Amino acid sequence: MIREIWAFGLWPESIKFRRGMQEEFIKNTEEYGKHYYKRSNVESTNHSKKVIHGNKVYSRLKSSRENEETLRWINHNINVLNRVKYEWDVSPLSED
Repeated sequence: MIREIWAFGLWPESIKFRRGMQEEFIKNTEEYGKHYYKRSNVESTNHSKKVIHGNKVYSRLKSSRENEETLRWINHNINVLNRVKYEWDVSPLSED
């Protein structure tokens, strides 16, 4: 049984975490729904960044890795702002 679980990448910690999430959903569905959509947005944003910039960090030093990842996020945010402005014709800085 354990080999089957590990074969699918489900470690005991993740099983406990998922079980806890399921119990929280059953006990308090409305509150769970509020947090779920925040989590869903974060996962969508991370996926979008990884599709464009990749998942691998090439720097060796910790400070360089942090700088590389920060620059990727800045680049991603600039791309999103450009898309909003030119594809959807919305001014991101307007007060309207």
